[in-house]
Amino acid sequence: HLKGIHTLNMIKCDQVTITDKAFENLKGIRTLYMSCCYQKTITDKAFENLNGIHTLNMSKCNQITDKAFENLNWIHTLTMSGCNQKTITDKAFEYLKGIYSLDMSYCDQVTITDKAFENLEGIHTLYMSYCYQKTITDDAFEYLKGIHTLDISFCKQKTITDKGFINLKGIHTLNMHRCNQKTITDKGFINLKGIHTLNMHRCKQKTITDKGFLTP
Repeated sequence: HLKGIHTLNMIKCDQVTITDKAFENLKGIRTLYMSCCYQKTITDKAFENLNGIHTLNMSKCNQITDKAFENLNWIHTLTMSGCNQKTITDKAFEYLKGIYSLDMSYCDQVTITDKAFENLEGIHTLYMSYCYQKTITDDAFEYLKGIHTLDISFCKQKTITDKGFINLKGIHTLNMHRCNQKTITDKGFINLKGIHTLNMHRCKQKTITDKGFLTP
């Protein structure tokens, strides 16, 4: 009965009576909110009907694998926070080239590495809060040149250092709340000239001093 629907909110509809078959009637949908739909009756197969979707929230759908992403080639905005299952790897990101906004907060699985970021060149907004796995290093930032908004809060791994900030020249908004690793120092801030909004709440490492606040 929902054929032709534009927007659907089915957050926390986690009953097993909703299966892949329901999605056959959602072809052509533009916006779908299905966070916490983690029932095993919804699988990668459901995503075969989401070709061309614009906005998708699939937070905590931790039964999904890389295969689901094959159908998200043209997606504009994707929220996959809490999808920390190891069945999502760098491979999934190959289908996200050209994405505008991605929320991958709490995706802290080691199956996501620097290689995933190769596919995010040109992205406008990236939320990667709590992605503190050591498989994400300064090299990931190399592909984020020109990014507008970046949230790396709680990314406190020592594999992120001042070197990563070299690629953030021109950034508008940066959230580095609790990035209190000593590998970030005054030197990193040199690359933030012209930044509009910076959140450095609880960055209390002594490697950040008055020098970090100097205007050029």
